[in-house]
Amino acid sequence: MNARATSQVGIGLLGIWAFIEALLIFPRYASVTTFLSEQHGALAALIAMVGPFFLLLGLSYLLVFHTAAVARRLFGRLELEPAGPANDLGPVLVGLLGIFFLLGALPGLVQAWVVTTDLPGELRLKVQAVSITQAAVGLLMILRPAILLRLWQSRGPAAPTGGTT
Repeated sequence: MNARATSQVGIGLLGIWAFIEALLIFPRYASVTTFLSEQHGALAALIAMVGPFFLLLGLSYLLVFHTAAVARRLFGRLELEPAGPANDLGPVLVGLLGIFFLLGALPGLVQAWVVTTDLPGELRLKVQAVSITQAAVGLLMILRPAILLRLWQSRGPAAPTGGTT
């Protein structure tokens, strides 16, 4: 499978995952709505509940039904010709993992943003640190996959496996 096909299949699968994740997080986020409405008001609770849900639904639609356009946009700088070299798969796979990290971080970012609007700046940053870090790593992997690949390759040759030759 070449880099173009790999990127499009991976993006489509991530879109399906985002749809399933949206369905799974809705009840989880809805369960804390009462608490959030008491602490931050009804509008903030509503945004914290439906914001991540609709964000993931929208992204899943984009990733499932517009895979070629997303692949061109994200991986257009790579050689994605049908006869492209096999080493083009590394940046594509790292980029796909970055999309996964980013999709996983976005619901937490939205909810943390709503919950921490009335906190002081330093405390707000502490509460949002995990989601911000996960999103930043995801963006780095999408935009600069070569950095992670160089780090991976600098660890030395892979150890031999116990398989037959």
